[in-house]
Amino acid sequence: MKIISVINNRVVNPFKVLFREIRHGHVKLAFMRFFASLFNGTVIARNLLGNVDQYILNYLEKEYSYVLEKYNDYNVGTMYIDDAPVWVCWLQGYEQAPVIVKKCIDSIKKSTTRRINIISLDNMNQYYQLPEYIIDKHKKGYISNTELADILRVSLLSDFGGIWIDATIFIPNHLPDDVLKYNFFSCKRKSSKHSGYVSEYLWTTFLLASHKNCVITTAVKDLFYEYWKTNDYLIDYLLLDYFIRLVYNNLPEARSLIDNLPYNNEKIEELQARMNLAFNQKEYDKLINESNTNFFKLSWRIPFDNEDKNGNMTYFGHFINRT
Repeated sequence: MKIISVINNRVVNPFKVLFREIRHGHVKLAFMRFFASLFNGTVIARNLLGNVDQYILNYLEKEYSYVLEKYNDYNVGTMYIDDAPVWVCWLQGYEQAPVIVKKCIDSIKKSTTRRINIISLDNMNQYYQLPEYIIDKHKKGYISNTELADILRVSLLSDFGGIWIDATIFIPNHLPDDVLKYNFFSCKRKSSKHSGYVSEYLWTTFLLASHKNCVITTAVKDLFYEYWKTNDYLIDYLLLDYFIRLVYNNLPEARSLIDNLPYNNEKIEELQARMNLAFNQKEYDKLINESNTNFFKLSWRIPFDNEDKNGNMTYFGHFINRT
């Protein structure tokens, strides 16, 4: 089985990517991704993936420059709404969510007195009416649930304001009241100049907050709508990050909003990194109370154990059974 997996990852999947990209007219992108897959984990692959990022940014900027130009003199006033809600999305519905997702959603509910809207496919239209062509492409499978959630988050924040928190964010204490004092907020961390991420840690799409009509969320919403008018193919899983990067690079007001955000939540990935380690109450208390981190990003896709090999309760065991 391991040999089959290696063959799929190193041979079959790269060829699938190659043919898919060529079919959609991105020949150069096709071969860069193909060779990056073949040389996965090497310096060659890292360099190729950097070129992939630049190719996608250049392509999107060229194709959608007319959208960006509309926001050069953006003069729609943003609106701070005191009772703006928290938006959480699990499209399959809370009852169908993995246990780790349920625990995270429960922690979000406990963390604030703000109204919390939990969005699913069944109730989505109660909160927002997306363009019919987007709904149609989602039904046909061109737009995945993940991509639909990305479109929803910027649409809701642009039109109503509030705080979008992914369903895999754990909040052990209180949701900070000052998140919405910023026109735009996201988790922002220090990183090396070439982090390998489009965002370079200047934002995280799993936690976004904005005032109504914020130039960032409004321009990104517009970019999504224009992209899906003419495409039935997702050029990259991180399209939301690419669009925020386009807005950051091209709109001074957007750049200023992100640059002026203070660094925050530097330990957001630390709890997940400890999940399979033996639980230590003192270290746990220090992490959640003294690290200046209010949000912890987890994943339901990674297998965690309740106990380590010595029979000690792990951080995951504590998370599932004690929080």
